Amino acid sequence: GTMCSHNDYNGTPVSASHYLMTELLRNQWGFKGYVVSDSWAIDKNVKFYHIVDTEEEAVASELNAGLNVRTFFEQSEVFIEALRRALQKGLVEESTLDQRVREVLYVKFWLGLFDEPYVKDTKLADKIVNSDKNREVSLRAARESIVLLKNEDGVLPLATEQAVNVFGSAAIDPYYGSSGSGSIKSDTMIGFYDALSA
Repeated sequence: GTMCSHNDYNGTPVSASHYLMTELLRNQWGFKGYVVSDSWAIDKNVKFYHIVDTEEEAVASELNAGLNVRTFFEQSEVFIEALRRALQKGLVEESTLDQRVREVLYVKFWLGLFDEPYVKDTKLADKIVNSDKNREVSLRAARESIVLLKNEDGVLPLATEQAVNVFGSAAIDPYYGSSGSGSIKSDTMIGFYDALSA
């Protein structure tokens, strides 16, 4: 599976973008898994993005766009009740709901979770994710994603004799992310200060 981002694209929240989650991700790129939302309240598309007027319309906009799994810090009944109202009002077809469930079950079958639901080696994921090969891919992606918008007066690269001030605990502590699934702590990471000093 993959998580959709917590922003909008051309005024449409990614979680409600049929273009991004269905046309592009699934139809053009051939993605066969499920899409999980970033965590936010069910009424974000109502109160923040103003693309719908009700909670059931918010749920429908996301399911119809291609979202499979909704994560948020509310009781599950809040989502389920809004989904039931959306189904009753015809905002979501049962066939769409079936397809969203089918996409989740596909991944579970592919992973063999119905045959062997429990992981034998719980440390294996850490070894795979933090492997030399995957760190190499991450480094390449980071290097290729850096964009210098304007190098006025040839400021970069910094001259070795040029002083740079680095402040705060984040300069030394290589802990990136603040909470939840975005938190990263690795023995191979270094802080900004050490990186600039190298």
